[in-house]
Amino acid sequence: MEDGVLRVMTFRFVVVGPLFLLLNLCCLQVVSYGQSAKDGSLLQRTVSVGMTDVYAAQVLEFLANEYRIPAGIEIVSSNRTKFAEKRITINVLQSPLETVLNTIIQADPRYRWEVSDGVINLLPKNKDDSLVDVEVTSFQIDNLSRLETKRAIADLPEVVSEMKSLGLEPAPISLWPYRDKRDPLRLSLNLRNTTLRKILNEVAKRTKFWSVSSFGEFFLIQI
Repeated sequence: MEDGVLRVMTFRFVVVGPLFLLLNLCCLQVVSYGQSAKDGSLLQRTVSVGMTDVYAAQVLEFLANEYRIPAGIEIVSSNRTKFAEKRITINVLQSPLETVLNTIIQADPRYRWEVSDGVINLLPKNKDDSLVDVEVTSFQIDNLSRLETKRAIADLPEVVSEMKSLGLEPAPISLWPYRDKRDPLRLSLNLRNTTLRKILNEVAKRTKFWSVSSFGEFFLIQI
């Protein structure tokens, strides 16, 4: 069973006494793997996706933009996996978000999904390929733009150390996705004893989407 799959079980209890009292407790939800009821509600949101010849990251970004679902993806590097880069086609109409996520990982088995801190995460199926779980002592920013926030994340000592160990360096700004300089969004965060993924998920709660990827010698962050 893939990570993040929600089990919902319905129970009906009948208590019969001298007065034949009938008590029905319906739709009692039991959420497995420690997921909260809030996560379950998110996974049951109805969405429609019709996309052809796209990457998993594009599907997730569509969900974030179209349905305002906070989401993030660590794009699997073709340098660190036996799977070739893959485009997928997905056509799911008026279905729970959970169905769409399962369809994505069936179409591209390099990935697994889970809900973390209320944010949908697509991650490398092989956890050894993951970069985003690097531990971070502290991360504090105040009223920074998206670009400044990306720089602050890339400059974290723990992230720099991890990149060096993998032979990576931050991608030059010219390769970062373009965004209008008039973007009014400003971000403030103060996190301690955290991870890169938790930082990115907190950012996604404000921007709706994050992605990290490595290609060649470069490490790229999008928020």
